[in-house]
Amino acid sequence: LSANFSRIRSKNVTNPDSPVGDTYSRKVVFDAAWRPIGNRVSLGYTLRHNGEQKDVIVGSSPVGAALPSFTVHDVRAQAALLERGRNRMSVMLGLNNLTNELYAEFANASFFRPEPRRSVSTAVVVEF
Repeated sequence: LSANFSRIRSKNVTNPDSPVGDTYSRKVVFDAAWRPIGNRVSLGYTLRHNGEQKDVIVGSSPVGAALPSFTVHDVRAQAALLERGRNRMSVMLGLNNLTNELYAEFANASFFRPEPRRSVSTAVVVEF
């Protein structure tokens, strides 16, 4: 199990009226993973909540002065396919954004660019 919290506050001290490229004011991440002895398979779950983000160019975003907060849930599984000595090849499968929520990870200068909705990702992992 792991969890982390971060909070970022920024201010342009030389010109307080000039906006700063802000990031999310707060972010909470919780991760749970199960890896049995032998580490041949693993299962995992991640929950991430980002607070709202101020838009850098006020009035330019179609969603308002701030990008709204959002919560994303992801699950993943990994299984070893081949092991030889300390070398291992595994396949990983992830299901991202389980709730199919529309959100934007980063502010883009003058427009709202949403992330992909629910998606599946696969990877081949080679450890040596």
